[in-house]
Amino acid sequence: MALSSVAVVALLGAACGLSTGGLEDTGGGDDSGGPGVDATAEGTGTFDTGRGGIDVVPGDTAHESSKADAAADSHVPSDASDAHADSMPPQDGGACQNSPTSCGSPGHCVNCTTSGSGAACISGACGCNSSTDCPSPTACQGNKTCGSACGFGQTCNGGCCSALTCVAFDNNHCGGLCAPCGGQTPTCDANGMCNGSCGGTGDGTCQMSCCNAGQCAGVGNQTCGDWGVSCVACSTATGGTNCELINLNYVCGCDGPANQNQCATGNACHNMQCGTACDGQHPCNGGCCSGNNLATSTCVAACEAGTCTGNYCQ
Repeated sequence: MALSSVAVVALLGAACGLSTGGLEDTGGGDDSGGPGVDATAEGTGTFDTGRGGIDVVPGDTAHESSKADAAADSHVPSDASDAHADSMPPQDGGACQNSPTSCGSPGHCVNCTTSGSGAACISGACGCNSSTDCPSPTACQGNKTCGSACGFGQTCNGGCCSALTCVAFDNNHCGGLCAPCGGQTPTCDANGMCNGSCGGTGDGTCQMSCCNAGQCAGVGNQTCGDWGVSCVACSTATGGTNCELINLNYVCGCDGPANQNQCATGNACHNMQCGTACDGQHPCNGGCCSGNNLATSTCVAACEAGTCTGNYCQ
């Protein structure tokens, strides 16, 4: 019996294990669509990704890139390096050295050298072993940290203890006794020692002396002046070459009438001050007194008439 051409094709398809549906054309002309695509792909060595995407031919880089894009779109990292940085474990900075410049717990090391608690590293925390580890003016407390309390064996660093509290050195708190400086050493230095500095910013006031060229000086003929004021040299003073205490003030003057040599030439000493007034009891240093009346007579180089007798012109 002769077979039609359609029947022959159907028999050949059955013998090869293919359904006529696999060869069926959808009529759309698009090979990316229905069952015909799968039949063609499986017949050419392609494989299914299993992710609902497109089938990929091994070695087809364009389609493999599409596979990676599909994985990225599904938020599944391709490997551990793709994980977001925020999801990574915190990085540990390493163990501290338990030293003043590296003290604390791992990953949180600090520099204690400028810490108010102390410049030493004590059991993993900034603290002190003695007051020298503390900032000025504090002391090392019993709990190994720095504080302002002092006394009872707690000495202050860079200051002194006043009323059980550390205070910075100043002119009223100086030395181990934390006492005021005075006399000819009114100024406290940074080391807590009283010295004779005067006249500058922060300097104390000289007591029992005047200030001469930045230093307190004892009262003398070349350093004459009241307490705390600038000294003057009496060698060129009009009042006299001797430093005298007059009305509780130290001034340049003269000791008395017999010491007319303490006055400049042409002057006499009266009331411990040099001047031109004179008489027989207050002789002139050089020359002669014009008369014997202190209120009206003055020192002259020479008498205009008569002679100089008894220290005055007659």
